[in-house]
Amino acid sequence: MTVRPEPDGVRVLVCAGEFDLDTTGKLAAACDRDAADARLLVLDVTGVTFADSSFLNVLIRLNNSRTLVLAGPLPHQLERLLEMTGALALFSVRDGQTPTACPRQKTAAPSGRVGGALEDDQQPLRPKRER
Repeated sequence: MTVRPEPDGVRVLVCAGEFDLDTTGKLAAACDRDAADARLLVLDVTGVTFADSSFLNVLIRLNNSRTLVLAGPLPHQLERLLEMTGALALFSVRDGQTPTACPRQKTAAPSGRVGGALEDDQQPLRPKRER
């Protein structure tokens, strides 16, 4: 995991590899240590190859304690975990955008998803995939 400071108080934490009970503590510690003062925390999850419920727990805790955006596209296994648990709707997910193009604050979207106020150059949240 690496943490990159970006302009305007944005911190980007790049996650790669497997996240389970043995490794999610490092993610939580990195967020608490290196991104505690972030106005916006962006987790780049494109490199996550495996995630279990302990990773989901950390994501939910982070989402409840600060402004959080998951930068995607979401890996298939992570997206499946979020869908199966009903947690996907809790997160703001941005595909292929730079961290500074992420929302500035959380607002309740009409669909009930937590999202952010969009700037003119931003795309709306990626809708859930239909089966």
